[in-house]
Amino acid sequence: MTEPFFTLTATDGRARTGVISTARGEVRTPAFMPVGTAATVKAMMPESVRATGADILLGNTYHLMLRPTAERIAALGGLHAFMNWERPILTDSGGFQVMSLAGLRKLDETGVTFKSHIDGSRHTLTPERSMEIQRLLGSDIVMCFDECPALPAERSRLEESMRLSMRWAARSREAFGERPGHALFGIQQGGLEEDLRAESAEALKAIGFEGYEELRERFRDFVVTGALGGIAERARFLQRLEAEGGTSELIAGLAAATMTNLEDLWTRNDPGAMDAAADRLLGAGQVMVLGLGAADSLANQFAYVARMAFGHVRAIPSRASVETDDIQWLGPGDLLIAMTFQPYRSETLAGAQQALDQGAEVLGITDSPASPLTRLATQTLSGPTHTPQFFVSNVAITALLEGLTATCVARAGETARARIEEFHARRQTRGIYEDPPRLPRTG
Repeated sequence: MTEPFFTLTATDGRARTGVISTARGEVRTPAFMPVGTAATVKAMMPESVRATGADILLGNTYHLMLRPTAERIAALGGLHAFMNWERPILTDSGGFQVMSLAGLRKLDETGVTFKSHIDGSRHTLTPERSMEIQRLLGSDIVMCFDECPALPAERSRLEESMRLSMRWAARSREAFGERPGHALFGIQQGGLEEDLRAESAEALKAIGFEGYEELRERFRDFVVTGALGGIAERARFLQRLEAEGGTSELIAGLAAATMTNLEDLWTRNDPGAMDAAADRLLGAGQVMVLGLGAADSLANQFAYVARMAFGHVRAIPSRASVETDDIQWLGPGDLLIAMTFQPYRSETLAGAQQALDQGAEVLGITDSPASPLTRLATQTLSGPTHTPQFFVSNVAITALLEGLTATCVARAGETARARIEEFHARRQTRGIYEDPPRLPRTG
């Protein structure tokens, strides 16, 4: 493979662009990959496809092995010449199409025997045969052979299928061999089971595929954001990170995630959204702040600071109470500030619904526009909580709440300023604050 395989070219928050380098040219990412199932993008000439800006096409191993056959395409100069496409081509392994044949196939450890949907002829597709077909086609990026179970499926079925696919991936890797200028990609399996997907990712890493080391940081991003596992899986990831790179690697990951979260925070929430949220708080009769679990300390800190300037803000639930007891006193003209982050607390969501049912507004503070809280809230502010740590990071949310408090004070006028001054003057008078020690003069 041409080095480096993948180059990161630009970032904007968590969005990124890059370039995959192959012997037949570069592929800009993120990439739109037109599908040329049977060696053609239907209704388009190759020149027209290229004119759309496409850098790479996809070919289908299953369809091409049946008609016109991989051997015939190789004899005609390979898939690039056959399609009149000189830029990179990615071919799938044929696994998905074969698995979709249901009653026409038989699966075992060796591979899959199936009947052609065209003429009923019998064929066998194994990891070794899939690699041979894709070599004959001349693919630039080859996919390993895998099984694709239909979903939904029982966990036992997903586990069995994933481990078979990992054994096939190892055989695909061995059969692929060393082919300079060409790449073999692994395929993660495990259905919707987080621990199985994490196990699959580890197996693929151990087998080794082109581009893995160059894409390692992107892989880590998926783990950080939870796409490859939940809390327990991320705890195991921390231990692997320590073993591989020591504490310095761990701290570097934490620092990078923190900076990225802070950058993304103000991309998500523009000044107009902050102004609107501040106006809701300032205009409300009562403001209750609800946060449970990981959000508890955030809710109490926000209410504590906001109450210095505004007397109508308080955290709930009150002592010796539950949140529903407090929320029952909210009504039209009042505001509930509800905070929850993945894994989302059902009590917070129920509290938000209760406040709405009673005519109050809800300001949601959460981690994603896809959070279930956004469906309930009158307005939502969100901040990323991604981190290599095993639990969510509160850094960006803390900054968000600080920004909301500052916006409220800036828009509140003289009354808020006078209240803050009075609050601190009283504490000073009562001796609550300790003056810092005076440093001796030098020189």
